[in-house]
Amino acid sequence: MTLHGIILWFCFIWLNFFILSFLTVFDYFYNLRSSLLILSTQNS
Repeated sequence: MTLHGIILWFCFIWLNFFILSFLTVFDYFYNLRSSLLILSTQNS
């Protein structure tokens, strides 16, 4: 395993982690918005 290969491997892992965390945060906010919309429609 060369240094170049190790750097590529770390970049790949970091990219996957970044995408996964972004999707998790996006999903959380989407669910939060949906639940807030449900609450606001029930109140009115």
